[in-house]
Amino acid sequence: MGIEKTAAEYYEDTGVRIQLDWINDKSLRAAELQGPVAVQSYPLYDGFVIPAHLIGSAAQYDGFVDLTEIVRARPELEWSDIFFGFRDSVAVYDQRVYLLPLDGDANYMFYNAEIMEAFNLTVPRTWEEYWQVAKAVHGKEYGGKTVSGSCLGRKAGEGAGAFWAMDVLSSYTQTQGKAGGFLFDPEDMTPLLGEALAEAIRMLEMQVRYGHPNEFEGEAGGLPGSINVVAMNIGECLMTINWGDSFPQSYAEGSQIVGKMNVGALPGADKVLNRETKKLEPCTKENCGGLGGVKYDDIGWVNTAQFLAGGGWAGAVNNNVDEARKERALDFFVHMCAPEASILNLIQKAACDRRNATGVDPFRASHFDIDRWVEAGYDQKAVESYREAVVKTAANPNAAIDLRFAGGDDIYNALAEEVQEYLELTRLGQLPESEEEKQALRLQIADKISERFTQIVNEENAKPETAVPIIEQYQRDLGVFVPEVNTNQLGDLRIVGMVLLAIALACALSFGLWIFVRRSEKVVRYSQPFFLYLLCAGAIVMSCAILPLSIDDSFYGQATDDCSGCDKACIAWPWLFCLGFSIIFSTLFSKLWRVNKLVSASIRFRRIECKPKDVMLPMAIILGLNVILLSIWTAVDPPQWQRIYTDPLNSYGTCRPYGTGDDGDTTASKVIVSLLAVVNICALILAQVQAWKARTITSEVLSESKYISLAIFGNLQIFLIGLPLLVIVEDNPSARYFLSVGIIFLVCVGMLLLIFGPKIWFIRHPPAGGFDIRSTTGRESTAIGNSTYGADEHRSVSSNFLSKELAEKDETLADFKSKVAQLCEKYNIDPSEADAVFASVPVVPEEMAIEKGPHKLPAVSELSGATGLHESEKESEADV
Repeated sequence: MGIEKTAAEYYEDTGVRIQLDWINDKSLRAAELQGPVAVQSYPLYDGFVIPAHLIGSAAQYDGFVDLTEIVRARPELEWSDIFFGFRDSVAVYDQRVYLLPLDGDANYMFYNAEIMEAFNLTVPRTWEEYWQVAKAVHGKEYGGKTVSGSCLGRKAGEGAGAFWAMDVLSSYTQTQGKAGGFLFDPEDMTPLLGEALAEAIRMLEMQVRYGHPNEFEGEAGGLPGSINVVAMNIGECLMTINWGDSFPQSYAEGSQIVGKMNVGALPGADKVLNRETKKLEPCTKENCGGLGGVKYDDIGWVNTAQFLAGGGWAGAVNNNVDEARKERALDFFVHMCAPEASILNLIQKAACDRRNATGVDPFRASHFDIDRWVEAGYDQKAVESYREAVVKTAANPNAAIDLRFAGGDDIYNALAEEVQEYLELTRLGQLPESEEEKQALRLQIADKISERFTQIVNEENAKPETAVPIIEQYQRDLGVFVPEVNTNQLGDLRIVGMVLLAIALACALSFGLWIFVRRSEKVVRYSQPFFLYLLCAGAIVMSCAILPLSIDDSFYGQATDDCSGCDKACIAWPWLFCLGFSIIFSTLFSKLWRVNKLVSASIRFRRIECKPKDVMLPMAIILGLNVILLSIWTAVDPPQWQRIYTDPLNSYGTCRPYGTGDDGDTTASKVIVSLLAVVNICALILAQVQAWKARTITSEVLSESKYISLAIFGNLQIFLIGLPLLVIVEDNPSARYFLSVGIIFLVCVGMLLLIFGPKIWFIRHPPAGGFDIRSTTGRESTAIGNSTYGADEHRSVSSNFLSKELAEKDETLADFKSKVAQLCEKYNIDPSEADAVFASVPVVPEEMAIEKGPHKLPAVSELSGATGLHESEKESEADV
């Protein structure tokens, strides 16, 4: 390819000496460019000149310098002058430029224009026409020679057989540009063979039937000794398929067809593969009218997908050397790729010894300077046909490119071997006679090749050195790989949330049912069932906030990009959380407040009636404030679903307000959220205050304060730890979701277990002497009697029960007598009078007077009257 000559000229011009070392092609592909070591194994080299299809894994492992921006910044490259196929396909890997083209390899159709005209034939447009034209001249005499219709070297093991097969197959399988691939479906690596390959084999069979008798003995390719070149140059062949080398070879010394060979683009197909049905279908505008479609008046639509076989030689800069060495290598490759140096390597004198030819094929539009070709001895008309063929091929957006991933050579070999066996049977006349049997055999071969392809891919994927899956390598090769964007969606994690939600709901519903079933139990009656029901309801509402928290764009709106459902979930969960939270803790406050009022009244020996509705006002206020604030938030600036991109490959979804006004001011939302926090924290604090006041109640039935205190204190810890963590993991939806769900679950279930657990225990393990509802508060021991309490809202505790309680506590009565004696002494009353009263009348404080049938026991007021206390002193002494 003239690299030695160019290196010498470059040294003369710049003084930079280029040292060239030749590396065996097979070892280069196997070791240097197909694994994670890649070019890093050769840090001694500043750059590489390689066949373009060997780029392999090198680019993936940063073995080659990314030249994407460099080619734009080096005007001397005249990048747009390079044909589209070589500029945007061969030089590019994963949509980035890594190679500078130094050659333009592709397969073309070469034909003897003189013979074609003599037999009144036209240039084939389809593969079907190709063998029909070959048949028209095959075995006939022209110019004193027996002419063969087609001449392609098919010697086993030469490797060209795979290219001849792919030349045909690509036109049947690729219709949407290189992005669609032609050997494998880039979606799932399914081989695109079946009926398409069976038809391609039939075309190859017909080529062999009308081919040169020495095809299976002769070498293939563009070298001087190949059958493709020799048979054409001596005038024994009408057509051949070959690389661009055939054109200058036809002007070599001793050629008998100088000026007679014209060039055409590869034929197309009048059928294409339906990838869904795996069947061949006739070409129509719908399936062939795409990038490679051509419509002819007489035969209709034809799909063309010319094969850029090999892609040509190219320069790559080693990315594992210092910047100075990179720059020197780049300068040399830019010089060699530039129009003037490259055209000098391309156009050589026509009549010369082609054994020393550079082998460079055109890859630039400027390479077809017709005058320079004519000056070099080439026929103008032939050069123009060459230019037209190259333009149709290299500028075709549907041109097919090589496989450039690990295992590609093995796939080519498998294809060549299986097809070769069939063509050998054709040559030997050993194929079945009927077309049906031959088609069955072709389909069988196609299936076998498909199995081998799949096996090769699987074996490559299983190799330890294959760090990148083959499908990803293939997609990158075609430029269709879409890096997996880490959207941080919940995925299967929402299952955890649903399980916790189910547990929380099951607990709340089960405890609610337990209240109803055990409503006649004293423990339940004295624990105020109405408030217990409210606690269950609050837990249900709050735990349901897990449901909207579990919604993201992974399943709601993903198909249509409509995230209105996510927007609704964003405002739904604050409603459920805040309302549930306020119901729970305002209920705890009201419940404890009622207990404390009753206990306080009993301590003072006062009779009061305290119904649930009497303590519901704080609860109503807290709930009302939550509803008002949430309504304003929903109306003014509700949180909405947004996807935040931290970088092109990472994003996360979250609920945020867009703000109000043109500037997106979120002040309103911030204020509302702050007020919601204040209101609900107040509910939590008020409940804790009431729990603190009730801390000394020791009755097994009434003493819930310690459990409620545990619940409230535990929730305070949860929020004090959880809320800062939520801020920290804001950009990690999985962690944020798990933490949020955990907080809700612990608050709801923890509270329910602490409230209901002891009650269930008391019922299952009742005290030996029955339940004691006396409340010991500091020094006073008080039996809560006729204060309205428990499930029987309008009924006092029976006098028998209270009398029994008073009788069991003699020390209480003795203490009372002692106080009366002190009063008697203070007011000069004879103590014997009081003793007489105590001896005959059970004494009950006025505030604890008990109705018993038609009789009423004397109260303190009667004692006061008997002892002559002044009316003005009764209340103050009663306080004592």
